[in-house]
Amino acid sequence: MARSRAELKGELQLLAYLHRQIEEVERREGAAAAAPLWDRFHKQAAQVIDEDQPGQHLHLVRLPKKGYLRLSNTGQGGFLRASVAFALEPSIDYGFVCAADLREQLIHDNLRMEDSVHGAISPSNSGRDRFISFCLHAQHQIEPLARYYYDRRGEDRPVAPNARHSTYSSQLYEIGRRFYPNSRGMPTLFEGHYWTMEKLRALRNTVLHRFPLAPDDAGLRQARSAGIDEGKKPYDQRERKLIETGRASELLLSGDPVPVRKALVDVTGRIASEIHDLPVLV
Repeated sequence: MARSRAELKGELQLLAYLHRQIEEVERREGAAAAAPLWDRFHKQAAQVIDEDQPGQHLHLVRLPKKGYLRLSNTGQGGFLRASVAFALEPSIDYGFVCAADLREQLIHDNLRMEDSVHGAISPSNSGRDRFISFCLHAQHQIEPLARYYYDRRGEDRPVAPNARHSTYSSQLYEIGRRFYPNSRGMPTLFEGHYWTMEKLRALRNTVLHRFPLAPDDAGLRQARSAGIDEGKKPYDQRERKLIETGRASELLLSGDPVPVRKALVDVTGRIASEIHDLPVLV
């Protein structure tokens, strides 16, 4: 029985994951170690082709953009049945991270981030959903990097006034003061890399708590009017929710991955430059 398009896409995604894992084995241990794994990969790839539909082919094609590969299944007449593209290598070098588990997780999230924006071929995976996935995986890299930054410097993670413990929000605010200050020594608001990271944090919270996103610019203006005064105003719960959804909506309505990637690259570079020569804390 012929498989559905969704089933084929799931099988191609598994092949994409296996392809990347085998390439990593080949990089670390050499071609001889990877050879039997490639044999198994090609046998499994052959099974993706429906035997009851002659004329189908599985294609592995490197995309014009460096570092990406596309797997696709085509039937008779070249009709595309299912396809998936995926990143072969991370877009950020996390070699400066000494903690192996964290480094591997950062690389994994980076690859997933790039897969989100470059691997979008299925009609069921909308541009909005892909961009949300891209942003969430960027956030999944920035947040642990912030914790790692304070831990490697041997500093206590910052705690907001009247808070019992450090939160990512307070950590990000302090990073904004250090790396992206305005003339008053506060994080620069409404523009720049810090503001992009604030919107990423807000989008993560909005998706996590399933807050409604503002559908248009009017919603953004309403959120802005709640009164953002560089963290000095004691917001009530309604105002906090409005500000969070406003920031998240502003990011989502832009739909542009470039500022997100630039912010991630910039803050990673700044963190790396400050901790690369520090001793490893045990």
